[in-house]
Amino acid sequence: MSCFRRYLFYSVLCWFVLGGSIFSRAQTGASSIVPLDRLDSELRAHIEHAAADSWQMDLQDILVSRGEATSTRMSAARAFRLSANANVGYQQQDAGGVNSDGVNLRYDIAARKPLYHWGSNDADHEYGLLVLESSKHRRSLTFLNLYRSLVSSYADYVVLKQQEKDQLLSLEIFEADLKLLRDQVERGERPQSRLNEENVKYERSQLGYESLKIRLQKAENEFRTVAGLGDNAVISTKLELVPAPEDISLIENQVNGFIAQIETDSLLYEEKKFRLDQEDLRLHKYKVNNRPKVDGIVRFRKDTETIATGNRNNLDLEEAFAGIEMNWNIYDGGATRGFVRDTIQSKRQLERELRNLREEMATDLRFMLSDLKIIVQQCQLDEQDYSWSVGGYEQGLQDREAGRLSEKEIGVLRRGVEVQKTKAFISRARYYKALASIHVAMESSVILSYLD
Repeated sequence: MSCFRRYLFYSVLCWFVLGGSIFSRAQTGASSIVPLDRLDSELRAHIEHAAADSWQMDLQDILVSRGEATSTRMSAARAFRLSANANVGYQQQDAGGVNSDGVNLRYDIAARKPLYHWGSNDADHEYGLLVLESSKHRRSLTFLNLYRSLVSSYADYVVLKQQEKDQLLSLEIFEADLKLLRDQVERGERPQSRLNEENVKYERSQLGYESLKIRLQKAENEFRTVAGLGDNAVISTKLELVPAPEDISLIENQVNGFIAQIETDSLLYEEKKFRLDQEDLRLHKYKVNNRPKVDGIVRFRKDTETIATGNRNNLDLEEAFAGIEMNWNIYDGGATRGFVRDTIQSKRQLERELRNLREEMATDLRFMLSDLKIIVQQCQLDEQDYSWSVGGYEQGLQDREAGRLSEKEIGVLRRGVEVQKTKAFISRARYYKALASIHVAMESSVILSYLD
């Protein structure tokens, strides 16, 4: 495949992948695939594995379970309650000069149902539900950040693998040049000092390659950690980065659409609003804290005493009661007033943070989009250089067949292709990292579908 046809094929492929993608939560119903999943055929499986097995998601699952427990506990304030109490033992009693002692058995059973608490129990119930929803939102936001980390670490790993190929080929060419120079020194055509200088350069290149292998191993470990993969799990059999497209108008439209609907589409904004709603519920609860509360109550009580000594007979008391009970916290030393003031100030703070959050999200997305446009232009220049180097190498192969180029010159051209490919991969990695950040900032519903 010629250089031009290969470049055209990649461009059409990338346009097709991007063209079928939906980033905005407002377009959840459309069939789409996030383009970042197509960086590699196995990356999608890695993302699904990370959603199920990464330690970050394990932690979020724990926090969601805690949210469920908190919601259950706070919702219990409105529920029917049943309690029982019993005791038995030996009792001595002196009542008005009448003495007795003996075995005493006493128990009571009570059922209680809140009737009217000025809405405070309902506020507790709603507060608990918001705690649960907030924990679920944080879980989704954590996965979005996990997705970005996964794509970023994958792109870094692919670039380093390409650099490894580049440096291996460079060392191979260096070794061939050293062999030739060594022969020339032995024949007296070159001074020994020149060979010594080249040997030092070669040793530095070897050290650079060893350093690269360490960085490559670190990048692989980071990717395995993010993806939740074991040491023996295969990362990928084919490592490539698809070239960036020239036209990103679709992404630009999606960003503008999301900015216009942040208040309704953003999980981050909604999670912050949950906190404001919780403060509203707390404020209502504190305001009615000192008002009388009415409960319905049904109670059965029995007290049996077996007299062993003294001048009284055995006693047996039974009591049944059904009615209402009123509790009134008349004065609490100003504690409720302090809670009310604290909650009002907390509400003011959250209202300010909510306004600022929307502006920050919109501003960040606009800056990321502007940066993406520049990255795309840089990618096109690097792709052009890569295309030219491939074309030069293919022409060199024809010249070698015609006897116009030596094998060494072909090796240099081949090295040039790998150098330009490395530069192109670095640009592509920057593009996909920036694209992942935009996806995460727009809280793509397609990414979040991995959690289902």
